[in-house]
Amino acid sequence: MQQLYRHIIDNLANKIDLLATIGTDEFMYNSLKYYGEPSEEDIANARFLLHLKPQTDESEKVLNADEAIACFKAQAQEWGLNCRIEKSAKIVAKAMVNNDKALLLVNRDASFTEKEIHAFAFHELGIHMVTTLNAKKQPLKVFGLGLSGNTHTQEGLAIYSEYCSGSLTLSRLQTLALRVIAVNYMLKHRDFVKTFHTLVSEFELDREFAFTLTTRVYRGGGFTKDYLYLSGFRDIVELAKTQSLDNLLVGKTGLLDFAITNEVVERGLVNKPTPLFDLSYRPSGDDVLDFIVQSIR
Repeated sequence: MQQLYRHIIDNLANKIDLLATIGTDEFMYNSLKYYGEPSEEDIANARFLLHLKPQTDESEKVLNADEAIACFKAQAQEWGLNCRIEKSAKIVAKAMVNNDKALLLVNRDASFTEKEIHAFAFHELGIHMVTTLNAKKQPLKVFGLGLSGNTHTQEGLAIYSEYCSGSLTLSRLQTLALRVIAVNYMLKHRDFVKTFHTLVSEFELDREFAFTLTTRVYRGGGFTKDYLYLSGFRDIVELAKTQSLDNLLVGKTGLLDFAITNEVVERGLVNKPTPLFDLSYRPSGDDVLDFIVQSIR
C-alpha cells in the first residue's frame, strides 16, 4: 500500500504541474512528464495500421447528437447506471465522461453511425462511467484520484471493450493510429498549421477531420495524451490473454499497480467490481480484424 500511495502522490504532483501550466510554454513539457511520448514501436504500429487498405462499409444510418443521447440513455438504463447524459458545445471529442459529475457529455455538433453509437456506449458508459461510479463507492478514495498510468490503462480498456462488443473496426484503429502520428508531428513541428497540412497531404485526410485531429494534440499548448489509446489497447489485449481484467474496474486504476489492486480487492479492502459484460479475451469472429489486432506489437 505504501508503494501505491507513493505512486499516486507522484502522479498527482505531475498532474498539478500540467493543469497549472495550461496555455503556457511549460504545458507541453509537463504533458510529456505526465503522459509521455510515443516510442518508435508506437509509431511503427501506427504506420502499419495506416498502410492497410480501409474497409468499405455499407452505408449506415447517421444519427445526430439528440438521437445519440436517446440511445445512450436507453443503454445506461438497461445497464442500471445512475448518471446524466447531456449535450455540450465545449468539447472537441464526440463524447466524453466528466468524472466529477458522473456526466456523459455529447458534442452537440457530432454525428454517429449506428456502429459508433454501439462502440461509444461500451467505451464511455461501459468502462469510463462504470469506473467513475465504482470509484465513488469505494472505501479507499484513492481509486477516484487516478492511479499512476491510469490514462493508458483506462483508455486501453475502453478500446478493448469496443473489441469485446464487436464494434471495433479497422477505421477506428486507423483513427487511433493517426492520433499517434499527430502527437509525434506536434512534438516535431511545434506548429499547428504545419502539422495540419502534413496530415492532410501525407494521409489524404478530410480537412475537417485533420483539423479536429490537430486541435486535439495542440490543446493547452501541446497535449500528448492521444498516443496512449493504441498502446493501451495493445497492452490490455496482451493482459487479457493471461488473467482477468475485472478488478481494473474498481476505479481509475493503472497497470503499474494492478497486482496491489488485485490484493486489496481479494482482502476485501475495496468492493469487488462486477463488469457489465464479459472482458475475457476471445477472438472477435472477424478473422481479418483479429489478425490486425494480433499484429500490433
